[in-house]
Amino acid sequence: RCISSPGILMSLTIRARTGLFLLILGSLIFNFAPAPMGALCCGLLGFYTIVYELIPLTKNIFYITYFTSACILTTILAYINQTTLIHLTLCAIIFDSCAYISGTLWGKHLISTISPHKTWEGTVGGFTGLFIFLYILNPHNILIFNNLYLNTLLWGTSAFAGDLIESQLKRTAHVKDSAAIIALPGHGGILDRFDSLLCNVFVYAIIVFLKSH
Repeated sequence: RCISSPGILMSLTIRARTGLFLLILGSLIFNFAPAPMGALCCGLLGFYTIVYELIPLTKNIFYITYFTSACILTTILAYINQTTLIHLTLCAIIFDSCAYISGTLWGKHLISTISPHKTWEGTVGGFTGLFIFLYILNPHNILIFNNLYLNTLLWGTSAFAGDLIESQLKRTAHVKDSAAIIALPGHGGILDRFDSLLCNVFVYAIIVFLKSH
């Protein structure tokens, strides 16, 4: 009974996920550790997210299957192709951040009742920011398709869909916010990037599978 308070337990799990996330950043971006270490950190982070965040919120088989599969695929991608995982992560961050900024400045027309803060203006801003980002990276051909417009549409839509899936999950569970580790403008918390990234990885895996058959 050393940890009997839910608040203490949540604090410990948040600290653990913060450490794991920083280890992933170190492994992927700065090459502090080899690929197996990055994959291990991704796997542990996914495990904590599923066990301590998802399952307490819902027992819905769709959400559990989707998020678990996406976490496993992210772990695999961290091992076999770190560069692609970094770029998929950046796509999620760029789209969400630009959508947040645009929506805050000019958002007037709601796009969905699932998430009351998403507007058409914000979504256009997200796609615009992602287009500029991919225009800079496009010569490297790093995201399957050698087509700037297709990449923008695909990864922007995927990031948006991932955010909506989590919003629907929170709405179903009657929870306002997921756990936030570090509050940043346009981010809310590091794990707020996780939903869009998971969907991007999920879509990436499907496309790779279809192209190989």
